[in-house]
Amino acid sequence: MPCFSMVKAVFSEFADYEIYFRAEDGEDLSDQFKYIFDIEEGSERQREVKHRFQLSSKASGKYKNQRVKLILEEPVDGTTKWKHYQDYYYTLNI
Repeated sequence: MPCFSMVKAVFSEFADYEIYFRAEDGEDLSDQFKYIFDIEEGSERQREVKHRFQLSSKASGKYKNQRVKLILEEPVDGTTKWKHYQDYYYTLNI
């Protein structure tokens, strides 16, 4: 199973995020990484968080060399639901 390492996840304030890869047609391509960014002390380097995403077999097949989104979602207060926060686009070259 292919992996993608994302090293640079640094936030300057307390935040709770769910992060994952999705194809432009809506197919989820990776595991979902949930993390509470709550470290406010130290340098930016000390606040980095590393996660190695486990990509689905479709990522290296159907979606190879296609543009995909890294999606960040934040929780909706008082619920168990998540809402869109930000997208980052990548070309899946595996």
